[in-house]
Amino acid sequence: MIPSVENVVQLDFLKYLNRKENQISLRTKQRYLSDINYYIENYINNSNIIDGLDKFFVPRDIASFLSYRRSSTARATVVNFMNFLKEYGHLSTLKYIELNDYLRSLKLTIVEKQMKFFSNEELSFLLSDKIHYGDKDSEEDKTILHLILMMSYHLIFEQDHLIKLNWSDVDLDKKRINNLRKDRLAYKWISLNDGLWEKLNEMKQNITDINDDSPVLIHKGERLNTNKINSLLSILKRKQNLSNLGATTDIQKINRSKILQDLNNTNGKETIEIIKITGITKNTQLEHALEEFLLSEYSRMSSDIS
Repeated sequence: MIPSVENVVQLDFLKYLNRKENQISLRTKQRYLSDINYYIENYINNSNIIDGLDKFFVPRDIASFLSYRRSSTARATVVNFMNFLKEYGHLSTLKYIELNDYLRSLKLTIVEKQMKFFSNEELSFLLSDKIHYGDKDSEEDKTILHLILMMSYHLIFEQDHLIKLNWSDVDLDKKRINNLRKDRLAYKWISLNDGLWEKLNEMKQNITDINDDSPVLIHKGERLNTNKINSLLSILKRKQNLSNLGATTDIQKINRSKILQDLNNTNGKETIEIIKITGITKNTQLEHALEEFLLSEYSRMSSDIS
């Protein structure tokens, strides 16, 4: 068995993280330690073939770890620990290259996709006026994309809600919007913040013919649909925007990132208010955000970092 593995992880690996050029937050360090301890407990302690740090990572164990470890930092933990082992002379250059190539060949697992979140900085970018548009993007493209992002964030609206939303669901006088969720425990109305209210008010004033069935979000003369939403979101895949986001954007990722942001900002106290919006009938993104929040809290409690 690997000698002094606790010291290697708790002391040497932590020392390596503290020396990195790009400073890592305390919470992220705690998550890395929690992740690597999970790997040790499940893939090292019961192994008969691991007798040195050069054999710490085995390809099949890496794949299994990424499939079962429900953590947004799992893959980053493997990368950082591999870099640490190489820098400290526990991993040969050849072995490091082999493992690195193998890791890059692994597509994101379902678990990893579900546990991907935007950072606060990335969310701020999505809601800002800094999104890069091309010459062929119309003013309508910009307006509707901005509304999609605002509603996904502020209202935690899913794709289906964006598509179904009619002007009869919008009460601008009382600055509120129909929740659209069929859940007896969810709020019937969600309050509009000033920014979203102003956008909707401005849009409504520029429309001459509105009835109860008129959709709020129209693109190229038709009600928004899945293809139109995906087409508008593809603007965010462009190099100038990806450099600020790091990964592609989807509505569910915005939903769960907003929920996680609220949980982190209030130390979990915002949970009930979130449930009053999402309800309990179908709350997949709430579950993922709560899971990530609790994993982070457990990592803090189990870590010796002060």
